[in-house]
Amino acid sequence: MRIKVKTFGPLRRLIGNEWISLELPENATVNDVVEALIERWGVPAKELLMDEGRVSGNLIFMLNMKDVSNLGGIRTALHPDDEIIILPHVQGG
Repeated sequence: MRIKVKTFGPLRRLIGNEWISLELPENATVNDVVEALIERWGVPAKELLMDEGRVSGNLIFMLNMKDVSNLGGIRTALHPDDEIIILPHVQGG
């Protein structure tokens, strides 16, 4: 199945585009998106997406405009034509 991924910040600079399409297996999850990005962009992507063997807590994953932390987290199932947005946490004051 094909999904769209929108990126921001350092990940967008690495990928070189705002939107990319990924082809994933039918039973894919948000975690499979992370793995596909690492497979395609290697160590630089892994450094941005992972922290000590886990998906970085410094990222927000949105699935069709809903925060995946309110769904099933990185194990949230995907469907054809879904849109994933990967945002860096932004803090300030």
